[in-house]
Amino acid sequence: MTLLLRGFRRLYRIPAIFFWAAGNAFFVLFGRPFFRNRGVRLAEQTRIWAAGLASILGIEVRLHGKSNREDGGVSGLVVSNHTGYVDILTEAAAFGMRFTPKIEIRSWPVIGAYVQLSEPVWIDRSSPRKSGKTLEEFRETLRQGIPLLVYPEGTSTDGRSGLKPFKSTSFETVAGTDIPVQPVLLFYRTGKKDISPAWYGDMTLLPHLWKLLGNGKSRCDIHLLEPYRAPAGADRKQIMTEVRDRMAEKYDSILAQIRKEEEEDRSK
Repeated sequence: MTLLLRGFRRLYRIPAIFFWAAGNAFFVLFGRPFFRNRGVRLAEQTRIWAAGLASILGIEVRLHGKSNREDGGVSGLVVSNHTGYVDILTEAAAFGMRFTPKIEIRSWPVIGAYVQLSEPVWIDRSSPRKSGKTLEEFRETLRQGIPLLVYPEGTSTDGRSGLKPFKSTSFETVAGTDIPVQPVLLFYRTGKKDISPAWYGDMTLLPHLWKLLGNGKSRCDIHLLEPYRAPAGADRKQIMTEVRDRMAEKYDSILAQIRKEEEEDRSK
């Protein structure tokens, strides 16, 4: 029965993902010239796109903590722990944002053109001049109230083993500015027989995605920490250290509560 149910989920989810993604692409491609406040509108469309995909995959996204904007969204540089490719969907569904993919993705067949529809900030580290231009584009995006998401761990984890050391590069974006940092922590909860959305280590993408498509209902809890503003004169390494310390302390307390609740569920 379980195998049949997983097969049925895949049977409707695969075409649903295709049609949702294609419909979004069609809307953006033909509607983009008429968007007012284009950057803000594209970020909102990204939220709609991601929320639809998360729903198709059966992932409920829950926000915890106080938003730093009146409309319930967030602004500033969003700094998050990272558990794999699903994070991009769940966090985009929660915030709406402008993507920051590597420039290599731009040349990928189909995917590169699809990502380009959202007008991302392409990351090209091939020269200091290009890196400087990217930094300015980051700051201009953030000043428009459009959040950018970064994963300073530089890799993904199982989401239950603590934070890895941070890389400081992305924190240069807010050094010497009044742009806030919005630290967030995300944790997934799945059924006992379902695969975790976390994709890390030496896992192969397609087998993991295939199993994920057969999952039942799952949940992503996204915790908004207190926004951080860099003190005058702070460099990127100081900012990185202070943000990570806050996140690590909160990570441990949230994880302890999650494990307690899971233990209570198992004992019922």
